Amino acid sequence: MELPKRYNAEESEKKWIEAWEKENIYKFDAKSQKPIFSIDVPPPYASAGHLHIGHVLH
Repeated sequence: MELPKRYNAEESEKKWIEAWEKENIYKFDAKSQKPIFSIDVPPPYASAGHLHIGHVLH
């Protein structure tokens, strides 16, 4: 598979939005009998304190 030299965000975004809509990825069924789960706090960073692994790159 040949990849393009430059990333086209607009083209890629359109492709994925169409795929998600086709598969009803983000469809919410409020009448479903299944339990609803929600994460309101993201997981902590991999490293301790106020630093995270991304700081190493800078």
